[in-house]
Amino acid sequence: MFGFLRVAAAFPEIKVGDIEHNKKNIIDEIVDLNEKGVKIVVFPELSLTSCSLYDVFFDEDILDAAKKALFDISVETKDFDILIVLSLPYKYNGSIYDVSAVIKKGEVLSFVPRRKISGTKVLSSKNFSDAKNINTSVDFNIEDNINSVIFSPNVVINLKDFSDLTVSINYDDEEDNFLSTNIVLNPSIMYEDINVDNKINKKKFFSDEEKISLITAAPNFMESTSRFIFFSRAYVFECGKLISKNDNLGKNSIISDIDIDVLLSKKRKVSDLDKINYIDIFFDDTKYTHLPQIYRSIEKEPYSFSQNEMINVSNRIINILSVALMKRMRVIKAKNIVIGVSGGLDSTLALLICNKTRQMMKNLNVDIIAINMPCFGTSNRSLENVNSLCGAINVNLRTIDITESIKLHFNNINHDLNDTNVTFENAQSRERTKVLMDVANDNQGIVIGTSDMSECALGFSTYSGDQFSMYNLISSIPKTLVRKILKVFSEYYVNENIVLSNVLENILSMPISPELLPAVDGMQSQNTELILGNYKLHDFFMYYYLNYNFSIEKIYDLSLYAFKDEFEEGYIKQCINTFFDRFFKMQFKRNATADSPFIGFKNVDSKIGFVAVSDLEIWKQIL
Repeated sequence: MFGFLRVAAAFPEIKVGDIEHNKKNIIDEIVDLNEKGVKIVVFPELSLTSCSLYDVFFDEDILDAAKKALFDISVETKDFDILIVLSLPYKYNGSIYDVSAVIKKGEVLSFVPRRKISGTKVLSSKNFSDAKNINTSVDFNIEDNINSVIFSPNVVINLKDFSDLTVSINYDDEEDNFLSTNIVLNPSIMYEDINVDNKINKKKFFSDEEKISLITAAPNFMESTSRFIFFSRAYVFECGKLISKNDNLGKNSIISDIDIDVLLSKKRKVSDLDKINYIDIFFDDTKYTHLPQIYRSIEKEPYSFSQNEMINVSNRIINILSVALMKRMRVIKAKNIVIGVSGGLDSTLALLICNKTRQMMKNLNVDIIAINMPCFGTSNRSLENVNSLCGAINVNLRTIDITESIKLHFNNINHDLNDTNVTFENAQSRERTKVLMDVANDNQGIVIGTSDMSECALGFSTYSGDQFSMYNLISSIPKTLVRKILKVFSEYYVNENIVLSNVLENILSMPISPELLPAVDGMQSQNTELILGNYKLHDFFMYYYLNYNFSIEKIYDLSLYAFKDEFEEGYIKQCINTFFDRFFKMQFKRNATADSPFIGFKNVDSKIGFVAVSDLEIWKQIL
């Protein structure tokens, strides 16, 4: 795997106030993490002394011992290729500050003090001072060793080997990324109470809002329990996604590989501070060092949600698109909704959304004209599903057999009926669109498109056929998510509408097919995924390209890792080549489609999503 930075949140075994003990365990932890290829490690706040010393923080022996231990740690790790962030109490100008020492290759590079003490509860302003306005340097004196060290909250670390990825240090209650960096290290004093989930969600939201990676390390359960209880909590967030965590009294450090290409793909604002102290860091390994194993999971279906979230997400999508359709109908004064239903996944979902719109507009007597247009390839099972589906939601179905129309058309253009080429397939799609448009004209209707986002990305549609509609209702929903939404509703309607539940399950169990080639004994003779490749792969490729503009090599690398137990390497290579070949070549179809309502994903809509000219000459391929 390429383009990852290995980070860790560490949990050394500590004793309250026993600095020698803590130092030894911190060094042991760093040794272990360095051997595992970790490049950045952050320790819990004040872990060198413990965070539970209260008035003992004033003890000069404690302060001196902490400085000496820090120096010893830097010496012991001078040959390690790891950036260490370790928190300790530090006395400056008669006041005590909670600082994080930044250490690399045996050198203490900076002290980053806490800007705010008030509100932390664990740390008292009686013991520690705010450092918001401090921007200076201090002499770090240990025995005969004297170094001038930056002493300021305004420290930005540039990772020069990683495309100048930037790192800063923020403490709890400082979630503002005031230095505008890509990575924020969070030495934390998060304690347990009934509101701890709110604290964690705040960090997740911070990571998402700022489009950063946030690495949090909170004190472990070996801290004092006189006042506060700690659970060894650690989290690694990446643009709002939880990559790894420890929140159950674990003793082991958590290691995670953050995707630096994700972070670099996000535009960063520029800090408006007058003085920032920049520190350039170099590692022995570079950004594109290959990691045979990574410490994170790669989601096979990045457009999916947890089981608990899926119900809410499904309802939200239905509501968004229903309102969008209602608004469009009001503006153009449409009286009816016209939709072609085939018995497939996409037209089924679109019909459910149309039905929701009909319910919302019942005072206007809006109705749905559902039309099924069987022809050469229509299977018996699809016909049964269409009839059951429309019956289950009380939608009148019109069946218009287009077989004779197509035969006449073939005769007019001198096309051999036995030649099942692209003309044979596309003529059926265009005839269906013509029927829908004309029925809509006759009934003051609006024709609803039934192509999903994956089909639009691949251009798997007939130009001026299913590519064409008056409103492209579901083209912001990837195929894998279409399937999951229908699964949610099949389970939801088990008790309320068993007929609908059963037909949805039947539709979900069928292979995806355009049903354009002649059926064999009433059964499908086409399978889209045998033509294009698996839609799970295509949605995976689409997600990483649209959201992060990853190179085809990076996406291929990710897909090999994510699907290593499901698909052969040769098959994945074939699918990714198919995806990018079709994605760019078919831009002309996307540039000529109807409006498509936005639901939250970066989509392929030519106006608000992926915008490109129709005659792209980009060619990507994995050889």
